[in-house]
Amino acid sequence: MLYRNSQQALQVLLADPALMVRARNLIKADINAAEAVLKGGVGEIYNTDGIIAFLHDFAEKAPLDLKLLSMTVQNELQTSKQTGELFFGFLLH
Repeated sequence: MLYRNSQQALQVLLADPALMVRARNLIKADINAAEAVLKGGVGEIYNTDGIIAFLHDFAEKAPLDLKLLSMTVQNELQTSKQTGELFFGFLLH
């Protein structure tokens, strides 16, 4: 769903430069974790709360379909963090 709506997601970010900066900073902070997952390992993310806050703020500015996706991902992140289960190969702290 995200790929189908990537243009809309980009428009939301471009309309809010502060949100774009936050997205960039989150990506930079977790690039090593993403590389570990892409290589078949487990990536550890230590800023899960920051990601959830970003998704919340993104959802407030997004069209309905992206809002629902963002809210779903937020819930899944919170659940995975609480249970200690991997989230798409990421261990959340």
